[in-house]
Amino acid sequence: MPTSPSNRHAFGFTMIEIISVLVLLGILAAVAVIRSGGPDTTVRANADILSSHLRYAQ
Repeated sequence: MPTSPSNRHAFGFTMIEIISVLVLLGILAAVAVIRSGGPDTTVRANADILSSHLRYAQ
């Protein structure tokens, strides 16, 4: 069944849709990193745990 010429290019996403989704994903990723405390907090917590284990082992 042939398609009409006006509907021939009606597939895919527009550039505006792609950019808006990428911006939204960036905002969500930033919020997730802020809520998790960031990588420095995790490294610091693991260093404190290791330090306490080493003190206990002595």
